Amino acid sequence: MITVWKYRLVWEEIQKITMPYGAEILCIQLQDGIPTAWVRVDEDSEPSERTIAVVGTGHAAPGYAEARYIDTVQKDGFVWHFFEPREESGL
Repeated sequence: MITVWKYRLVWEEIQKITMPYGAEILCIQLQDGIPTAWVRVDEDSEPSERTIAVVGTGHAAPGYAEARYIDTVQKDGFVWHFFEPREESGL
């Protein structure tokens, strides 16, 4: 069955999230100050590990040139950009 799940993220440069294979990350927004991803999933798919990276505006981002952009959020006067790096990027 296709449905939308939410995943609470942490404020770390790189994190691994387990979600059903083929899941589509729809957006990331702050919910109660916590970065949260809303994801369209097929509940019948096998679990798969995904990498989510966050980088602040103006920060060095080596390895992000080929990363898939997900979303941008603002918190406490800072702007953060979320990406899903390609496996071969080493992130």
